[in-house]
Amino acid sequence: MPPPPPRKPQSCVEILSRLGTKANWDDYLARIAAAAEEETATAADTPKTAEERDAQETSEASQIAELRRRLGLD
Repeated sequence: MPPPPPRKPQSCVEILSRLGTKANWDDYLARIAAAAEEETATAADTPKTAEERDAQETSEASQIAELRRRLGLD
């Protein structure tokens, strides 16, 4: 079976025209904006260097170990 043909890129107008009412447009665009804002905030919180990543992983591991201890799982 041959692979399906590649999808044609869709413009914003094509996508929004399928949503129907302006209220649906506004909701869709608000969701996109919220997702972009969250992704930007997450990227800003992401450590940049190997040392920072290691420090964050160590901190998270100790927090997990502490929670497991409190819950009596260890």
